[in-house]
Amino acid sequence: MVDDIDDFVHIMVTALQHDEAEISQSKQNTAEQFRDPYRKSYLADLYGKPIGGLEVFLVSKESRVFINSLGVLPEYQRRGYGRQILTETLNALVADGSEHVMIEVQTDNRQGLSLYHCSWVR
Repeated sequence: MVDDIDDFVHIMVTALQHDEAEISQSKQNTAEQFRDPYRKSYLADLYGKPIGGLEVFLVSKESRVFINSLGVLPEYQRRGYGRQILTETLNALVADGSEHVMIEVQTDNRQGLSLYHCSWVR
């Protein structure tokens, strides 16, 4: 779970190529989401440095989960970290009882589509 909103927002804004002007609004939204018991946010680090993040939304009273954001800092992309973050998260969600995991991705995000298509098959 994420304790550092600044690190999480920086990763997501940078990785998802959002406008820097969105940082303030993203921090406010993220702070609210951290208090929501149906949302979980995770940071991935490499040797103690945060390099990626992922958000999930849990559907109440169902074993269904939505992954709606996954980001890896640009300098760490295309090295398999996104796939590792996704795979480890999927395994943890299933271990916690999630039976259905849905992933939200933009249809023009070829890199994301490729990652999600190949990352995890049971």
